[in-house]
Amino acid sequence: MTTNLEKIGETTETMARTTQESVQTVMDYAVKTQEINTRVLQRMTEVWIDGFRRQTELSQELVQEMFEKGEDQAEAYQKFFGQWETAFKDFPSVGTFPDPLAFQREGMRLVESAARGAETAATNGGFPIAGYDEMNVAEVGKRLDGLNDEQIRRVRDYEKRNKNRETLIEQFDRKLKATS
Repeated sequence: MTTNLEKIGETTETMARTTQESVQTVMDYAVKTQEINTRVLQRMTEVWIDGFRRQTELSQELVQEMFEKGEDQAEAYQKFFGQWETAFKDFPSVGTFPDPLAFQREGMRLVESAARGAETAATNGGFPIAGYDEMNVAEVGKRLDGLNDEQIRRVRDYEKRNKNRETLIEQFDRKLKATS
């Protein structure tokens, strides 16, 4: 009977050892799989970030190129309308005859307005204050004098939807009230 008990004990020890080894093998597999998955996820994240960075750079290049084209077009319009002004400078004005330079002046005003709008879009993606999200209240307050009412309203709405800083919203409201 002792021999049988000894054999049962040995068999039990063998079973326990092989079970431990199996569990260790499964745990090693899980750790290695996790390491591989972590590296894959890290690489995917790096690729996505690089893709987004490149797309942003491409967008910035596009905006810059469009701005430059707009400047070229503005210069062409200025030159064109400048030639008209020279041509009609000494043209006599007769009673009901329309002012031949009124069209030129309006065209120049529109060209200059479009150039200013393109410049704003090129420098900060169309938002009136470049780098706004990184600015504190005092920094934003200093930039308000250079904005028109429409731009102040856009910035105010953005602030209200995002950080909602009361002191800034009050500054926007005072500035809008002062220009009304």
